Amino acid sequence: MRKVKIVIVEDLSSDIELIERKLESLETQCEVRVVADEVNLCKVIKTFKPDIVLSDYKLPGFSGMEALKIVKEADEDIAFIIVTGSMNEMTAVECLKAGAWDYVIKEKLEKLVPAIESALKNRKLLKKSKASLAALRESENRFHTLIEQSNDAIYLLYNGRFEIINNRFTEMFGYTLKECNKPDFNFMTLVAPESRQMIIEREEALKRGESVPKLYEFTALTKWGRRIICEASVAHFNYKEGIATQGIIRDITSRKRAEQQIRILSKAVEQNPASIVITGTDAEIEYVNSTFTKITGYPFEEVVGKNPRILQSGQTPRERYDELWETITSGKVWEGEFINRKKDGSIFYEKAWISPIFDEQGKISHYLGVKEDITEKRQLQEQFLQSQKMEAIGQLAGGIAHDFNNLLTVINGYVEVIISSIDRNSPFFEDLYEIKHAGEKAASLTRQLLAFSRKQIMKPRVFNLNNLLKGLEKMLGRLIGEHINLITVYDRELKPVKADPGQLEQVVLNLAVNARDAMPEGGRLSIETRNVRVDEEYARLHRGMRGGEYVLLSISDTGIGMDEYTREHIFEPFFTTKGKGKGTGLGLSTVYGIVRQSGGFVWVYSEPGMGTEIKVYLPAAREEEARRIEKEAEKKTLTGSETIIVAEDEEIVREFIVSVLKNYGYTVLVAKNKNEALEIALSHEGGLDLLLSDVVMPGGTGVELANDLRKKHPELKVLLMSGYSDEAFGERGLSEFGGNFIQKPFSIEELAEKVRNTLDSS
Repeated sequence: MRKVKIVIVEDLSSDIELIERKLESLETQCEVRVVADEVNLCKVIKTFKPDIVLSDYKLPGFSGMEALKIVKEADEDIAFIIVTGSMNEMTAVECLKAGAWDYVIKEKLEKLVPAIESALKNRKLLKKSKASLAALRESENRFHTLIEQSNDAIYLLYNGRFEIINNRFTEMFGYTLKECNKPDFNFMTLVAPESRQMIIEREEALKRGESVPKLYEFTALTKWGRRIICEASVAHFNYKEGIATQGIIRDITSRKRAEQQIRILSKAVEQNPASIVITGTDAEIEYVNSTFTKITGYPFEEVVGKNPRILQSGQTPRERYDELWETITSGKVWEGEFINRKKDGSIFYEKAWISPIFDEQGKISHYLGVKEDITEKRQLQEQFLQSQKMEAIGQLAGGIAHDFNNLLTVINGYVEVIISSIDRNSPFFEDLYEIKHAGEKAASLTRQLLAFSRKQIMKPRVFNLNNLLKGLEKMLGRLIGEHINLITVYDRELKPVKADPGQLEQVVLNLAVNARDAMPEGGRLSIETRNVRVDEEYARLHRGMRGGEYVLLSISDTGIGMDEYTREHIFEPFFTTKGKGKGTGLGLSTVYGIVRQSGGFVWVYSEPGMGTEIKVYLPAAREEEARRIEKEAEKKTLTGSETIIVAEDEEIVREFIVSVLKNYGYTVLVAKNKNEALEIALSHEGGLDLLLSDVVMPGGTGVELANDLRKKHPELKVLLMSGYSDEAFGERGLSEFGGNFIQKPFSIEELAEKVRNTLDSS
């Protein structure tokens, strides 16, 4: 009888001896080989060709599972029995699944011989039915492989007990088969609280025989407390003596998260305040968001499949499009601006960022355009630049007016002196009056320059604009002529304003003259007043304007209107659309200056052939600024004997002033600057009654001189004069000296009256 060949894989000699003793009780004689490492096992399997391998599970640098693998790879008919010191159930199951025939614990080594004999019998049976057994194992392997390698959790539940769970089930939920079959565990353990009611309702519906979807979603709760979103497919079938439940559960958390991200991204794109356009590489539009439709007027259906050139207005340089395509086709991001046209034909400005979109292979598959409507920003920028330009021109105009006023003071003053000293029958009398008349016109011109530059001293008071307009109606009728119909609409509840009435009359007259000239064939001039409240949004769109209560003066005509260029330059001094010699170009610049100096704002609305409307916004006076009754100044004699110190840096102006004051009986001390005036006052032994000083002089201002002199002469009266004074001086400097100021140029009588009134003031 052939001996049974047995290989013992063991490293402990004591255990080898015990196993060999047990082998002696075998009914069949055996031939034994002992190995302790992988190399010798491979050799003995090849040369010895054993029937049975008895292997320890744990070996130094080597394991029973590895030994099993070597044996099975060499000859799957070799019976492999694990002989180990200890082994838990799960490990034993794994070994048996891997191909071990049996396992024996060393503490119960008496079971070794029965295990070997059983293996020998089974080995004989195996050889006889090898083909059928191989087919069976193949089927089992396919079944186990299908279950264990599935990406879904699979379970079989029968009578409340889990018969089968695969590895993926344990990976997803954290529970082993043993844990799933503990008394306190059931399927609801896997279900998060928010999904339990839904599961219960499904089960109750099934019990009632109702049909429920086999596929459903629920939120699961893992062993570690993490929530995952699952998609479950459940089937019920006859099993053994009852009904079993077979379930396949798929973790769709990532898919749901991705779907949520897609929804969020979709909303972000659709609701983005920027216009989003996606095109293919052929430049045909594949997607636009709702903002695109809102801005351009083109709905999605009308632009899909079209080229973005449908927006082109023809005003964007061709080179810009060439640069765009060269940039994005090279894989870079292009940034720039377009002047485009909406569906309704109106023009708008866009700031655009256009970038390529790459596929997985790094090739350009689409182009993404993110565009911002900057029309409003452009308008605000243009308003700001226009405002800066007007300020610069105003500075220049004010400076010219200041120097010119000094000259006019002397010219007009001395003309008055000469006229008063010659006979009316003199042949020069009429000529002198013409000179005086020309001087007065020149003075009016400088006042317009000062009004434009907002450097004219105002005499504001609280009044009702309706009353001022009603007082001008007859004059306006004569001014515009019978061929133009004057229409007035006054708000009966109009709030008062605080401004200089004389200057506002100038505003109305200048606007009426311009309206008349725009209607040579006749038309309609409308003047309207009403109370308005400017909100923050309107103020934001009109740079420099502030929200609040205003009185609106609207003057509109049905004339020829203005183009964009004219509207942009209308308030600039010396700009005129009239023919040569027919206008100074200061009318509307004067309007602009007066309104701005009054704290108001002026806006022009006009199109060629559509007439013009000019809206003047004046701040409404506060309630406490009620209408004041002006008292008539008492007529006083203009002569006097007081001592006046005159400080003026312009020699010809200084000499004229001194001459006038001396003629009216005053004692005059003369200085050409601040320092000289201080020295004269210090050396003067008598009293000082009045300081008449120019505002701007070398070495210091008139205000500084007045403050220094009052330290020694606290009762000194102060009268300041200038052909140029800024708003800050008008608000702050005058108030320190009772508001005493005289504007150059002035007449002899104006100077004498102002000096007398200042001396007599308390």
